Amino acid sequence: MRGVTARAPTFTDRPDSARRPLHVGELGRLVEDQFHIGFPRRIWVTGRVSGSRADAEGDRGFGLVEARPAHDELMLPCLIALEAADDIEDTLRRLHDASIDDVVVNGHVVRAGGLLTYDFATHRIVFTVTALDPEATAGDLYEVRRTVAATVSGEGLPERQRSLSPPVAPLRLALVAPHDDPSLPEAVAMLDRSGFGFEVAVYDPVVTGNSAVNALASAIARAVGDRHDMVLLLRAPGRPLAAAAYDSERVARTIAAADVPVLTGIASEEGTVADAVAHQAHRSAEGAVQAVVARLQRASAQLNLALSDVRREADGGRRRATQHLVAERSSVREAATRAKLRADRARSRRRAWTRAIGAGLLVLLVVAAVLARMPLLLAPIVLVVGAVAAEQFGGRLLPSARKGWAPVSDLTFADVLDRLGRIRAQLEATSSPEEVLRLEAEAEGMVEFGQDLLQRRVARPGADLRPVHLDHSDLAAVHGPGPAYVNLDEPAGGQGRQSHPPAPRIDVSAEVPSLGLRGTGDAGARRPPGQAAGRPTEEEPS
Repeated sequence: MRGVTARAPTFTDRPDSARRPLHVGELGRLVEDQFHIGFPRRIWVTGRVSGSRADAEGDRGFGLVEARPAHDELMLPCLIALEAADDIEDTLRRLHDASIDDVVVNGHVVRAGGLLTYDFATHRIVFTVTALDPEATAGDLYEVRRTVAATVSGEGLPERQRSLSPPVAPLRLALVAPHDDPSLPEAVAMLDRSGFGFEVAVYDPVVTGNSAVNALASAIARAVGDRHDMVLLLRAPGRPLAAAAYDSERVARTIAAADVPVLTGIASEEGTVADAVAHQAHRSAEGAVQAVVARLQRASAQLNLALSDVRREADGGRRRATQHLVAERSSVREAATRAKLRADRARSRRRAWTRAIGAGLLVLLVVAAVLARMPLLLAPIVLVVGAVAAEQFGGRLLPSARKGWAPVSDLTFADVLDRLGRIRAQLEATSSPEEVLRLEAEAEGMVEFGQDLLQRRVARPGADLRPVHLDHSDLAAVHGPGPAYVNLDEPAGGQGRQSHPPAPRIDVSAEVPSLGLRGTGDAGARRPPGQAAGRPTEEEPS
């Protein structure tokens, strides 16, 4: 068996210093030194960001990728150390109005400056970033926006939202904006100051970073799925690169697919793809909110106009009803006059016959008493004389009878007119003074009840006769002086309410002349206050 034998080293076996074996640490330092010698200063590298993430220590790692046709992509590992991130962020904000979160986003093109080093522990080349140039990112995002805009326009996506018909009065609103965006509290305050009863729901997605596109599209989809009347996509003026999510194709397709009108209020100088596919696009959140408030103001004006038309027609109807009531009352008065004349003639004929018959009987009784010489026959003579006197003068000496009235609040105005027509027919057919008095009193009660109906002094069962008040003090600045508008939110009796002028009231009693019939002038005065005219019930002295 052959083995290795130990022997004493000779001079010729000693390694010289150039061939001395290196320790592992020494080799690592030599490699690092070579990188420092080869790349002594900061270099700039352009690539597309991939795998951006932050570790537990606050360092941000990502890769700059370059795609090669028919080859695997090349990736340069990059690192933004926590101690360098503050300086980079400060430089971006001061010189470019940008942030690391706007630039270092997966898929964005980045031009990064830094030092190239070798990490011997992980056997990796690491590009330590010390500066970022957002100009390359802005140029790439501009090209992306043009490409996406051409794609959605070619597919006709903008026409989908514009073909929707928004509600006349959109009160249920969804506001999609980050919770720290200044436009969100301003929009809520504007809606509150409008005076309308808006129901507002807020959806606050993250619109920067790697998850911005997915978060924004998901928030819009949730707002649409919750069946609001309108969705407002808002953004205050801010960093231009931070609006990249509003130019993404996914967000554009989400808006176009919504079956609820989406209004954008995105403060962007060049506009976004979201604006192109929205139902209405505004350059600010204030403009979008004002568009919604203006729509409510138009709806309020339409309501006020409709109510004015109804009031005008109601006034005309009351005038026509009053004229009809006047005509019916005149007809009843004429019929009552004719009935009284007939009753007077009938009473005169009856009295004449009574006097003739009484005179004949009196003559017969006197002749019989004289011939028979019977004083007892004078008693029938007294009775005949008394009966004739009672017939001739009893109507003037004895009080006439009138009837009171039971409430008739269940009658309508048409019933009143119908009853007056029937009273007129009965007056045409009667010759009884007592019946004429009764019908006159009933006609007077019916006319007074009709006046109460026309002046809304009689409460109909199940009817709310309270006047409608329209108010909206904030709309005067838009529409100028004029009628107030409906306040959909403020309760009755609230502060700052503006009362609508009451509807013009027709003085029916002034237009309808008095019947002028005997025994009916105080019919209404004897009714208890608030009691309507009615039907006959019990006998009352006139």
